[in-house]
Amino acid sequence: MFNWFYIFLILFLVNMNVFANEKDIFNLGQPIFKSIGDKKEIPYGIVTAITQDHQGFLWIGTQHGLIRYDGYQFHKFSYSVKDKNSISGDYISALFVASDGKIWIGTTSDGISVYNPSTDTFQNYKNSKNDSNSLSNNHINTIIADKDNTIWVGTNHGLNAFHLNSDKISHFYHLKDTANSLNDNRITALHLDSSNAIWVGTGNGLNKIEYKPHNKSFNVSVIPQLQTKLKGTLIDEIFQSTDNKIWLGTKTKGAFWFNQNYALTQIKANTKNLDFLLNSWILSIIQANENEIWLGSYSHGIIVISTDSGKVIRHITHDKNNPGSISLNEISAFHIDKSGLIWIGTWGGSLNMLNPINKAFKTITHSLINKNIISYPNISTMLELNSGLIWVGTRGNGIDIIDPKRGLINKIRPYSNEKKVFFDGVIMSMAQETDGTIWIGTRQTGLFKYLPKTHSLKRYTTESGLIDNNIRKIMPTKTGKLWLATSAGINRFNPATERFETFTTQSEPNKQIQDVFNSLAQQKDGTIWAGSHGGLYVLLPGNKHFIHITHDDKNNHSISHNNIPGLLVDSKNQVWVDTRYGLNKLKKWQGKSSVFESINTYMGRTGLYFGGNLLEDNQGRIWTQWFMVNPKDWQLQKSPISSESALGTPWLGSFMKTRLGTLVYGGTKGLLLIKPEQYQKWAYQPPLRVSNLKVNGKNIPSENIKALSLAPHTKSLYIEFSSLDFSNPHNIEYSYKLEGYDTDWSFTDSDHRTLNYTNLDPGKYTLHIRGTNKNGIWSPNEFSMTINQQPAWFQTTWFKMVAWTLFLLLIYAIVKLRIQRLKAQKTVLEQRVQQKTADILLLSDIGKELTSRHNFEDVLTQVYEKINKVLDANVLLLGILQKDKNTVHASLIIENNIRVKPINFDLTDNNYPAAWCINNKKELIISTPSDIKKYFQNQIGIPKSGKEMKTIVYLPLIIRNKLMGCLSIQSLKTNAYSDEQISMIRTLASYTAISTANTLGYQKLVLANKKLKSAHKELKNVCQDLEAISLTDQLTGAHNRRFLNKFIGQELAKVQRDHYKKPDKSQSGFGFILIDLDHFKYINDTFGHDAGDKVLIQVVKVITQTCRDFDWVIRWGGEEFLVVSRFIQRAQMGVLAERIRANIEAYEFDLGEGRTIHRTCSMGIAGFPFITKQVKALIWEQTLQLADLALYAVKNNGRNGWISLFENHIEDVDEFYSEAVNHLDHLIEKGDISFETSLDKSKIVFNTPP
Repeated sequence: MFNWFYIFLILFLVNMNVFANEKDIFNLGQPIFKSIGDKKEIPYGIVTAITQDHQGFLWIGTQHGLIRYDGYQFHKFSYSVKDKNSISGDYISALFVASDGKIWIGTTSDGISVYNPSTDTFQNYKNSKNDSNSLSNNHINTIIADKDNTIWVGTNHGLNAFHLNSDKISHFYHLKDTANSLNDNRITALHLDSSNAIWVGTGNGLNKIEYKPHNKSFNVSVIPQLQTKLKGTLIDEIFQSTDNKIWLGTKTKGAFWFNQNYALTQIKANTKNLDFLLNSWILSIIQANENEIWLGSYSHGIIVISTDSGKVIRHITHDKNNPGSISLNEISAFHIDKSGLIWIGTWGGSLNMLNPINKAFKTITHSLINKNIISYPNISTMLELNSGLIWVGTRGNGIDIIDPKRGLINKIRPYSNEKKVFFDGVIMSMAQETDGTIWIGTRQTGLFKYLPKTHSLKRYTTESGLIDNNIRKIMPTKTGKLWLATSAGINRFNPATERFETFTTQSEPNKQIQDVFNSLAQQKDGTIWAGSHGGLYVLLPGNKHFIHITHDDKNNHSISHNNIPGLLVDSKNQVWVDTRYGLNKLKKWQGKSSVFESINTYMGRTGLYFGGNLLEDNQGRIWTQWFMVNPKDWQLQKSPISSESALGTPWLGSFMKTRLGTLVYGGTKGLLLIKPEQYQKWAYQPPLRVSNLKVNGKNIPSENIKALSLAPHTKSLYIEFSSLDFSNPHNIEYSYKLEGYDTDWSFTDSDHRTLNYTNLDPGKYTLHIRGTNKNGIWSPNEFSMTINQQPAWFQTTWFKMVAWTLFLLLIYAIVKLRIQRLKAQKTVLEQRVQQKTADILLLSDIGKELTSRHNFEDVLTQVYEKINKVLDANVLLLGILQKDKNTVHASLIIENNIRVKPINFDLTDNNYPAAWCINNKKELIISTPSDIKKYFQNQIGIPKSGKEMKTIVYLPLIIRNKLMGCLSIQSLKTNAYSDEQISMIRTLASYTAISTANTLGYQKLVLANKKLKSAHKELKNVCQDLEAISLTDQLTGAHNRRFLNKFIGQELAKVQRDHYKKPDKSQSGFGFILIDLDHFKYINDTFGHDAGDKVLIQVVKVITQTCRDFDWVIRWGGEEFLVVSRFIQRAQMGVLAERIRANIEAYEFDLGEGRTIHRTCSMGIAGFPFITKQVKALIWEQTLQLADLALYAVKNNGRNGWISLFENHIEDVDEFYSEAVNHLDHLIEKGDISFETSLDKSKIVFNTPP
């Protein structure tokens, strides 16, 4: 009895599990295929064969050459007439990687090419009629190798065995009436089974070849049980599964399989939909997993067979509406690479790749082929009903009703009833209560209640109390309450009144919450959490007001950002908050404040947006459509949908978890289904390979390269590399370091997988390159290569030693010779230096004397005495140019130490040296009588005083291109002055020119200065009078607008600086009080404009006496006045305004002729800065405009009063001023602006001025 009970229990649980699987929507999904390569990268998209070499590169055969793929680039090898080492032909029919790493390539008409990666060359084998040791035929169909490394090649005429050890080729043919021969010469398929027997598929069935060790021969046989059914059948593929079954693909009869007893079974369809299988062309077969055999057919896609039963499980075909399907139904080749990825080649659709490790992921897409799934591709929400049915809300086509076992069974469409309830058909959110009532939220037509018993819909809109008709989230609670998140706030449904309640916050209990909400969640104690664009809101049990939680830059334990797309309360009652800048988890709740921890910090991905659509699987892991994180180790895993699925762009709020644990996400192209318990981490550790190596621009073979020697004068080393993880290569990251050159690792991404080193110094280096897999985990398979940069002959050690020795000897000889010369020059230089020093000191003294004093004639007399000590100067003459008289006035002449009477030289008489020097502006130097001819055609003029001199030097005195006069030094001796002394005289002339200019300028300056002082004094008095007039209103004596524009800027700058230091409303600032005299027009119309002018003058007097001395009273225009109250606190502005109002009201205005009158005034007030925390938000003109709006309100509300505007809590500063000018009443209603007034505040109405 005991055993029977447990047997029954086990059978019951098994049946329940089967039922659960059958009702799981995951079973409706399709695997996710990724398309690789376009028709340019893979010519015409035709793939004829696929293999992977020992390094990990993928090789693709096409009709137009051979391609090597590294995950990023398709490198093509083609036949070249000019290159004897190129591939023999371009139409590739077969590929095989031998144990030595060489790749055997079969072509359709050009024999075999064997590619050697070590040399990057091809060795070609073709049929030769004159060579019995050649290929039997050039059309190659298939290539394999046995355990003895014999390469077997099937051709269109016979089977060839390449014995690599002996370089001999054995041939096997069909021999008529011979038992031990092939049954046909057309060899189309080969396979080495687990017993080392070779199965040979031909155009006429199947052969078996076994090696006989006793006579070292091969026995060719036909299995009668098989050949009976296969005779005349072309076998295109042979495959052995892990259970040792042999599977056959044929050209005209579909597929067969047989076991070790040779019982042959033809695979038949289970349904009429697969009747084609009996005559399909099966070109490729693989075992996709332990339970499935895949048949690649021509034109019918992939047929999936059960390994155990041999029956059809499902059919995988191309769906043009599903980019995650296979790209074409014409399947040409299969291959499973080292990481477990399944590659599918097609005849025109390029490559497809499936990651079978990620069997936890499937998609459901809208399809014109399978119309029994979803009717519309764009999915915005999902709901699993209590009955197990799943409602799928679309963005335009209403609701699909899905049975997880049967698919689409019903629908609710826009305009599907007379009331036309779904105006746009966009379903944003759905929820079901315990009583079966279903709530449906739409984008713009409000909320609907679906009553299952009557199949009727009831609509609720803003007229029912909804804040907005855009319903983003619906959340029923266990207590029967219904919460809504809308695009404008939060609602709660009151079933008793059929109305919706709104909420406020504790900080603003009188202001309804208005924000865009996307997410809602509830904890076990009833605490409600709501996520919005402006922060996080929490309602504690028993409270009426929400608590508003926002990001704080100064608090590391606040939420990461105020935009909250996602919320989750997990199975442990923990609150998860996803923000636009990171994922947070509530660590502690402290009554009114919260402590959050940043999950991004644990994951090492600061600022990463997690995706918003948070779900927890049954293992406690947190998922979105993009990521999964395990709280046990905080390892972040990327979802494959970013590159492998047809989900499209995911929608916020489009997610759910079924009762069976399947996670469902919706997007613009359908549904992503995740079975978390089937999820496996991608643990593949890819090898890192060099895909391209160039030295000085020349390609170098790079297979297994460990060392590289660079010849002298190598200019560049270029390396391109790849981490061969084909699952998602664009997620791979890289780093590299050249030891001996780089000090640290350099990091790069998949788009920059190259490095280039130029002109390396001679020496030894080691290059290290490493890469991650697609999940960012660094692979231990690091690439390392030693690099030896050889030196040129002149860079060798022996050459450097000899060169340095010769160089040092040469330096020693040069230094020794140089020392000897320097000693000889030293004595001469010392003497010249002493003399030069004395001359320089003398010139320095002379220069100081000449340039520092204004009576230069007295100075020149003293200079003459000094000059005479070093020069033979019998005469010193200074001539001043007098342009108005056309003469040179020699004001100073000293001859033999005696001052001579001044004389004049007429500039028209060029025979005199002074006139020649001035007229030509050049030096005149006569050292011998013969030099006279250089300057004068006739005899030189007779001296006007003294003796005739033999050496005469005249130098023009020029300063700033202005000719001042000339200086002359003369001697009775011939050749009296050396070149150095002439240079000395030139220097003296320069000093003299400066002194002359200074003296003449000084004399003019003294005179001009006297005139300038007098004029400046007069001008200053005039300017003061003019400025006072320009800044003052001529009637009232008040300041005018020009005064305000001139001085307001610098004054407001002081206020702004004070507010930057302390942005506090208690800070003093400027008060703008705009005053308008009430009914002033009455005075002008009744008493005349003269009386009106008198009133205006008296108004200014009253205002000025009321204000402080440093306040500005400005006539603003007509009867309007502006008081700028400087450095006043905001609370005092109303006090000052009230004093002004009262004083004007009490004042008796004198109109003249014994007439008096009383007047009142209206005032508008605004303080600057208006927004204390953002002082530059409004300029002063805009603040004054706010005061004008307040004045307008006073005049519209009875006059004789004032209104003062204040900022309260302004969030949107950018739009504030525009809204204030146009809708001031709205800002006051929202509480952004408050006001004070002397009028009855309850009756104030604000209208927008016209």
